[in-house]
Amino acid sequence: MPLQAVFPALLERIIDSKLVVQEGKKSKTNEDPAFKKRMAFVEEQVLQDFWIQREISRLVTLEKIQQKYQERLKSMPPEDEVHARHILVATEDEAKAIIAELKKGTPFDKIAKEKSTDKASGAEGGDLGWFKKSDMVKEFADAAFDLKKGETSETPTKTQFGYHVIKIDDRRTAPPPALEELSEQIREELAREAVTAQLDKIRAGSKIEKFNMDGTKVEAAPAAPAAPAATPAKPATPAQPPK
Repeated sequence: MPLQAVFPALLERIIDSKLVVQEGKKSKTNEDPAFKKRMAFVEEQVLQDFWIQREISRLVTLEKIQQKYQERLKSMPPEDEVHARHILVATEDEAKAIIAELKKGTPFDKIAKEKSTDKASGAEGGDLGWFKKSDMVKEFADAAFDLKKGETSETPTKTQFGYHVIKIDDRRTAPPPALEELSEQIREELAREAVTAQLDKIRAGSKIEKFNMDGTKVEAAPAAPAAPAATPAKPATPAQPPK
């Protein structure tokens, strides 16, 4: 709905809101103890949010995100990828007939467009794009990664979806994820670490008293007893001089 259509009603709501605030101040509702208590609570919540966001902005810098990104890349082992196509059908006999047709020279993409029950990839000639082994169901992934570049499966592969005929267009080592792909995840991780570290620092420099629900003070847990001092080694007996 265009803004022009809702603006008159929105304007009236804003006017009503302002008038109620004015009336509340005239009647000194804002001096009511319950109102002040709620406002104090709201103020604390807003103050917490502002402090956390300020600390994150101060401590989570682009330089730190880039540094964490480089560390993340070093911990990622290289993975293989294949660029594959497939033709999906309901029965094994259909899949075997397609393999026979491919051996006669019928183009893979032509059969995929005509016969694949996977309509999304079928419309693209069976193209599934690049994927890692972990991206697909095990049976399909095992069959695909056993094929070399340019090869087509000699036997159908059965999965929960039906029977597949697979062709490998290309293979490669997967490129590492770009900084843009990981930056938000890294930023959230660094933000949690930064806020936790700041809270630990504040706690260490503060005197904190805890109370039970009944108002009694929570007694601090007794300190663990110190380990006993090590018994000093007995001095070695000097060797007797030869007689």
